Amino acid sequence: MDEVVLVCDIGIKNFCFIVFVGYELVHFGLNKIVDLNELILLLSTLSGEFQFTKIWCERQFSRNVKCMMYMAAIQTFAQIKSIPCTIINPITKFHVLNDETTKHTSRARKQRSVHLGKKILLRYNLDSKLLGLLASLHKKDDFYDCLLMFHTTVDQPPGGLIIEN
Repeated sequence: MDEVVLVCDIGIKNFCFIVFVGYELVHFGLNKIVDLNELILLLSTLSGEFQFTKIWCERQFSRNVKCMMYMAAIQTFAQIKSIPCTIINPITKFHVLNDETTKHTSRARKQRSVHLGKKILLRYNLDSKLLGLLASLHKKDDFYDCLLMFHTTVDQPPGGLIIEN
């Protein structure tokens, strides 16, 4: 049975997620989250549809109280549902790729995520529906952060881990 992984990127205004079944990207979304009830409802709906075996969530900075609450809600949801939940340091993806971007500003890291993410996305065969959804995203860096989190955390990423600049 393939692993079903929910990868989450939490923002102040948006919640981005990608669902992977095995190594296949099967669903993603970028939602405006107003409160914890909306987040829990979305997690419940996705969990019912995809039966997650793992949840990976980007670690939030303690000074960002709202995002810390969302991260804690995801962890609590996972614990209640008995789904292993891993909190991933947002800088790890660059360390794994031996990328010097960790030394740069937040804006530079976002640009690098998009650049690397576009290269990694070529390894996936997305159907026209998913490609259309991706084209419509207004915050593509959140999507690519999720993709990089999966690619640098999964044991055997599709196409290997080597990324050319």
